[in-house]
Amino acid sequence: MNLMFKNTQSFPKEQLYLARNRFSAGHGGYPLVGSPDDISNNIVALYNAGLSGAALSFVNYLDELHYFRDVKFYRV
Repeated sequence: MNLMFKNTQSFPKEQLYLARNRFSAGHGGYPLVGSPDDISNNIVALYNAGLSGAALSFVNYLDELHYFRDVKFYRV
Protein backbone atom coordinates (compact mmCIF):
# COMPACT_ATOMS: atom_id res chain seq x y z
CA MET A 1 0.00 0.00 0.00
CA ASN A 2 2.77 2.43 0.84
CA LEU A 3 4.49 1.83 -2.49
CA MET A 4 1.28 2.08 -4.50
CA PHE A 5 -0.35 5.06 -2.82
CA LYS A 6 2.41 6.85 -0.91
CA ASN A 7 2.48 9.98 -3.05
CA THR A 8 -0.93 9.90 -4.61
CA GLN A 9 -3.03 13.03 -4.41
CA SER A 10 -5.92 11.85 -6.58
CA PHE A 11 -7.74 9.58 -4.10
CA PRO A 12 -9.91 10.83 -1.25
CA LYS A 13 -8.84 9.61 2.20
CA GLU A 14 -11.98 7.47 2.47
CA GLN A 15 -11.04 5.65 -0.75
CA LEU A 16 -7.53 4.97 0.53
CA TYR A 17 -8.95 3.65 3.80
CA LEU A 18 -11.26 1.29 1.90
CA ALA A 19 -8.40 0.14 -0.35
CA ARG A 20 -6.17 -0.50 2.68
CA ASN A 21 -8.87 -2.62 4.34
CA ARG A 22 -9.51 -4.59 1.17
CA PHE A 23 -5.82 -5.22 0.57
CA SER A 24 -5.46 -6.54 4.11
CA ALA A 25 -8.43 -8.84 3.51
CA GLY A 26 -7.10 -10.35 0.30
CA HIS A 27 -5.06 -8.07 -1.96
CA GLY A 28 -7.95 -5.84 -2.93
CA GLY A 29 -10.64 -8.48 -2.98
CA TYR A 30 -14.27 -7.87 -2.12
CA PRO A 31 -14.81 -9.00 1.49
CA LEU A 32 -17.85 -11.09 2.31
CA VAL A 33 -18.21 -11.15 6.09
CA GLY A 34 -21.19 -12.18 8.18
CA SER A 35 -23.61 -14.99 8.82
CA PRO A 36 -24.18 -17.69 6.19
CA ASP A 37 -27.37 -15.86 5.15
CA ASP A 38 -25.48 -12.56 4.86
CA ILE A 39 -22.82 -14.17 2.69
CA SER A 40 -25.31 -15.94 0.43
CA ASN A 41 -27.35 -12.73 0.03
CA ASN A 42 -24.19 -10.85 -0.92
CA ILE A 43 -23.21 -13.51 -3.47
CA VAL A 44 -26.70 -13.34 -5.01
CA ALA A 45 -26.45 -9.53 -5.14
CA LEU A 46 -23.07 -9.79 -6.90
CA TYR A 47 -24.57 -12.26 -9.38
CA ASN A 48 -27.52 -9.94 -10.00
CA ALA A 49 -25.06 -7.11 -10.61
CA GLY A 50 -23.45 -9.14 -13.41
CA LEU A 51 -20.65 -11.10 -11.71
CA SER A 52 -20.26 -14.43 -13.46
CA GLY A 53 -17.52 -16.02 -11.37
CA ALA A 54 -15.38 -15.59 -8.29
CA ALA A 55 -12.47 -17.05 -6.37
CA LEU A 56 -13.37 -17.63 -2.73
CA SER A 57 -11.16 -18.12 0.28
CA PHE A 58 -11.99 -18.98 3.84
CA VAL A 59 -10.27 -18.05 7.10
CA ASN A 60 -10.51 -21.69 8.23
CA TYR A 61 -11.49 -23.85 5.28
CA LEU A 62 -12.35 -27.01 7.23
CA ASP A 63 -14.50 -25.20 9.78
CA GLU A 64 -16.28 -22.94 7.31
CA LEU A 65 -16.78 -24.88 4.07
CA HIS A 66 -19.91 -26.65 5.30
CA TYR A 67 -21.66 -23.28 5.72
CA PHE A 68 -21.03 -22.53 2.06
CA ARG A 69 -21.74 -26.06 0.86
CA ASP A 70 -25.09 -26.28 2.67
CA VAL A 71 -26.55 -22.89 1.76
CA LYS A 72 -29.25 -22.72 -0.89
CA PHE A 73 -28.76 -19.95 -3.43
CA TYR A 74 -31.82 -18.47 -5.05
CA ARG A 75 -31.57 -16.11 -7.98
CA VAL A 76 -33.50 -12.94 -7.34
